[in-house]
Amino acid sequence: HLASKLVTSYAAQLDRIGLWEWSVFVAQHLPAGRSATIRNLVKRNITRNTTDVATLCEEERRCLHDYHVDGNMFHCARALHARYSRDWSKVVTWYTAAQMFDSAHRILLDNIAPQKIVSREEGDLIPLLTALQQHRYDIQNWENEGAIYFSYLHLPSVLPQGEEELELARHQISTTGTC
Repeated sequence: HLASKLVTSYAAQLDRIGLWEWSVFVAQHLPAGRSATIRNLVKRNITRNTTDVATLCEEERRCLHDYHVDGNMFHCARALHARYSRDWSKVVTWYTAAQMFDSAHRILLDNIAPQKIVSREEGDLIPLLTALQQHRYDIQNWENEGAIYFSYLHLPSVLPQGEEELELARHQISTTGTC
């Protein structure tokens, strides 16, 4: 118990003076509560201004490579901050990067897709849906929810374009009964 107090106190001091990545290293020596402590340190100190899932600051790289902190912890922390500021597209991006596909799917359906369709900003949905489509088998109810939006947005690319293609499609239907 005394060892845990000492380690926790030292980690807190390091965090307070801006050496949070060293605080993560020290927190790894906690006998209990290690994961929650590290998760809290990452949440408090994560770089928020990045939009690229591959971009990490020096401290984050050190935690990832030297201290073997799970990379998804960084993505989850960024998603939490984006959620706080109601930047739903970033929340979906970070949840997808963290492999939290159901959460990303739910945010997309509840907070983004209907508004983007109504405001005629469908193009903003395509990258988010495409990223989720790649993991459709990991997403509960994808076929009845996200796949509907995905199919709707890709419909113009499968419909006949121009008079010639339309006539060809009509001819195929009349002669074979199918497209």
